[in-house]
Amino acid sequence: MPKKRTKPSRGRSAGPSHASTPNNTPAAVHVGGDIATNFMAGKALQIARRLVKQAWRGNMKAQRLCIERLVPMSRERPLPLQIPAPQDAQQITVALEAVFAGLGTGQITPSEAEKLAAILEYRRNAIETHDLEARLLALETPPPPPPPPKRDDLPDDLGQCRRDIEKKDPETDDQ
Repeated sequence: MPKKRTKPSRGRSAGPSHASTPNNTPAAVHVGGDIATNFMAGKALQIARRLVKQAWRGNMKAQRLCIERLVPMSRERPLPLQIPAPQDAQQITVALEAVFAGLGTGQITPSEAEKLAAILEYRRNAIETHDLEARLLALETPPPPPPPPKRDDLPDDLGQCRRDIEKKDPETDDQ
Protein backbone atom coordinates (compact mmCIF):
# COMPACT_ATOMS: atom_id res chain seq x y z
CA MET A 1 0.00 0.00 0.00
CA PRO A 2 1.50 3.40 -0.99
CA LYS A 3 2.03 5.96 1.70
CA LYS A 4 -0.33 8.84 1.76
CA ARG A 5 1.33 12.15 0.91
CA THR A 6 0.31 15.07 3.00
CA LYS A 7 0.88 18.73 2.47
CA PRO A 8 3.82 20.08 4.44
CA SER A 9 2.61 22.10 7.38
CA ARG A 10 3.26 25.78 7.54
CA GLY A 11 5.33 27.20 10.33
CA ARG A 12 7.79 25.41 12.59
CA SER A 13 7.53 21.77 13.36
CA ALA A 14 7.80 20.75 16.99
CA GLY A 15 10.33 18.01 16.27
CA PRO A 16 13.27 17.19 18.55
CA SER A 17 15.82 18.81 16.16
CA HIS A 18 14.45 22.26 16.95
CA ALA A 19 14.54 21.80 20.69
CA SER A 20 18.30 21.19 20.82
CA THR A 21 19.50 24.18 18.78
CA PRO A 22 19.70 27.81 19.86
CA ASN A 23 16.85 30.07 18.79
CA ASN A 24 14.92 27.06 17.45
CA THR A 25 16.78 27.10 14.11
CA PRO A 26 17.45 23.95 12.09
CA ALA A 27 20.62 22.07 13.05
CA ALA A 28 21.98 22.06 9.47
CA VAL A 29 22.46 25.83 9.53
CA HIS A 30 24.73 25.60 12.58
CA VAL A 31 26.74 22.61 11.39
CA GLY A 32 27.59 23.60 7.83
CA GLY A 33 27.69 27.37 8.03
CA ASP A 34 25.99 29.05 5.12
CA ILE A 35 25.11 26.04 2.96
CA ALA A 36 23.53 28.05 0.15
CA THR A 37 26.60 30.27 -0.22
CA ASN A 38 28.91 27.27 -0.35
CA PHE A 39 26.72 25.60 -2.98
CA MET A 40 26.44 28.73 -5.11
CA ALA A 41 30.18 29.40 -4.99
CA GLY A 42 30.81 26.20 -6.91
CA LYS A 43 28.13 26.99 -9.48
CA ALA A 44 28.71 30.74 -9.92
CA LEU A 45 30.80 30.48 -13.08
CA GLN A 46 28.28 28.14 -14.74
CA ILE A 47 25.39 30.45 -13.83
CA ALA A 48 27.23 33.51 -15.16
CA ARG A 49 28.05 31.77 -18.47
CA ARG A 50 24.45 30.67 -18.92
CA LEU A 51 23.21 34.19 -18.15
CA VAL A 52 25.54 35.71 -20.76
CA LYS A 53 24.45 33.13 -23.38
CA GLN A 54 20.81 33.96 -22.68
CA ALA A 55 21.57 37.67 -23.02
CA TRP A 56 23.30 37.14 -26.38
CA ARG A 57 20.27 35.18 -27.61
CA GLY A 58 18.03 38.16 -26.93
CA ASN A 59 16.56 37.37 -23.51
CA MET A 60 15.72 40.85 -22.20
CA LYS A 61 15.69 39.82 -18.54
CA ALA A 62 19.16 38.30 -18.89
CA GLN A 63 20.35 41.44 -20.69
CA ARG A 64 18.99 43.64 -17.90
CA LEU A 65 20.70 41.50 -15.25
CA CYS A 66 24.02 41.67 -17.10
CA ILE A 67 23.82 45.46 -17.52
CA GLU A 68 22.81 45.95 -13.88
CA ARG A 69 25.85 43.95 -12.75
CA LEU A 70 28.27 45.57 -15.20
CA VAL A 71 27.12 49.16 -14.62
CA PRO A 72 25.41 49.40 -11.24
CA MET A 73 22.98 52.25 -10.83
CA SER A 74 24.31 55.02 -8.63
CA ARG A 75 22.10 55.75 -5.66
CA GLU A 76 23.51 59.23 -5.13
CA ARG A 77 24.93 61.78 -7.47
CA PRO A 78 28.07 63.82 -7.00
CA LEU A 79 27.13 67.27 -5.81
CA PRO A 80 28.16 70.36 -7.78
CA LEU A 81 29.19 72.20 -4.61
CA GLN A 82 32.83 72.45 -3.68
CA ILE A 83 33.17 72.77 0.07
CA PRO A 84 36.68 72.61 1.53
CA ALA A 85 37.17 70.64 4.73
CA PRO A 86 36.55 73.13 7.56
CA GLN A 87 39.26 73.46 10.18
CA ASP A 88 37.45 75.72 12.66
CA ALA A 89 33.96 76.93 13.57
CA GLN A 90 34.13 79.96 11.28
CA GLN A 91 34.90 77.78 8.25
CA ILE A 92 31.94 75.56 9.16
CA THR A 93 29.71 78.64 9.09
CA VAL A 94 31.05 79.53 5.63
CA ALA A 95 30.45 75.95 4.43
CA LEU A 96 26.87 75.99 5.76
CA GLU A 97 26.26 79.26 3.91
CA ALA A 98 27.46 77.54 0.71
CA VAL A 99 25.04 74.67 1.36
CA PHE A 100 22.12 77.06 1.85
CA ALA A 101 23.11 79.02 -1.26
CA GLY A 102 23.17 75.78 -3.29
CA LEU A 103 19.77 74.87 -1.89
CA GLY A 104 18.39 78.29 -2.76
CA THR A 105 19.64 78.15 -6.36
CA GLY A 106 18.41 74.59 -6.91
CA GLN A 107 21.86 73.05 -7.32
CA ILE A 108 21.09 70.58 -4.54
CA THR A 109 17.88 69.10 -3.19
CA PRO A 110 16.62 69.64 0.36
CA SER A 111 17.56 66.07 1.33
CA GLU A 112 21.09 66.59 -0.02
CA ALA A 113 21.35 69.86 1.90
CA GLU A 114 20.20 68.07 5.04
CA LYS A 115 22.87 65.39 4.60
CA LEU A 116 25.57 68.00 4.01
CA ALA A 117 24.48 69.99 7.05
CA ALA A 118 24.62 66.81 9.15
CA ILE A 119 28.16 66.09 7.88
CA LEU A 120 29.21 69.63 8.76
CA GLU A 121 27.63 69.21 12.21
CA TYR A 122 29.66 66.03 12.76
CA ARG A 123 32.78 67.96 11.75
CA ARG A 124 31.89 70.79 14.14
CA ASN A 125 31.47 68.28 16.98
CA ALA A 126 34.87 66.76 16.18
CA ILE A 127 36.54 70.19 16.15
CA GLU A 128 34.82 71.18 19.39
CA THR A 129 35.85 67.93 21.08
CA HIS A 130 39.45 68.40 19.96
CA ASP A 131 39.53 72.00 21.21
CA LEU A 132 37.97 71.06 24.57
CA GLU A 133 40.44 68.23 25.01
CA ALA A 134 43.37 70.59 24.34
CA ARG A 135 42.00 73.16 26.80
CA LEU A 136 41.37 70.52 29.48
CA LEU A 137 44.85 69.10 29.02
CA ALA A 138 46.33 72.59 29.38
CA LEU A 139 44.36 73.15 32.60
CA GLU A 140 45.21 69.77 34.13
CA THR A 141 48.90 69.76 33.25
CA PRO A 142 50.86 71.34 36.10
CA PRO A 143 53.19 74.15 35.09
CA PRO A 144 56.88 73.33 35.09
CA PRO A 145 58.70 74.27 38.30
CA PRO A 146 60.37 77.65 38.16
CA PRO A 147 64.11 77.61 37.69
CA PRO A 148 66.15 78.28 40.82
CA PRO A 149 67.02 81.94 41.32
CA LYS A 150 70.29 82.94 39.78
CA ARG A 151 72.54 84.61 42.33
CA ASP A 152 75.82 86.03 41.25
CA ASP A 153 77.09 86.44 44.82
CA LEU A 154 77.08 82.69 45.57
CA PRO A 155 80.46 81.03 45.07
CA ASP A 156 80.76 78.09 42.75
CA ASP A 157 83.04 76.29 45.21
CA LEU A 158 81.52 75.04 48.49
CA GLY A 159 84.92 74.91 50.07
CA GLN A 160 85.28 78.61 49.47
CA CYS A 161 81.94 79.17 51.18
CA ARG A 162 83.10 77.26 54.29
CA ARG A 163 86.32 79.26 54.47
CA ASP A 164 84.35 82.46 54.26
CA ILE A 165 82.19 81.38 57.22
CA GLU A 166 85.22 80.44 59.30
CA LYS A 167 86.82 83.81 58.61
CA LYS A 168 83.86 85.58 60.07
CA ASP A 169 84.61 88.84 61.75
CA PRO A 170 84.95 88.21 65.54
CA GLU A 171 83.59 91.67 66.42
CA THR A 172 80.13 90.81 65.02
CA ASP A 173 80.00 87.59 67.12
CA ASP A 174 80.31 89.45 70.43
CA GLN A 175 77.36 91.65 69.93
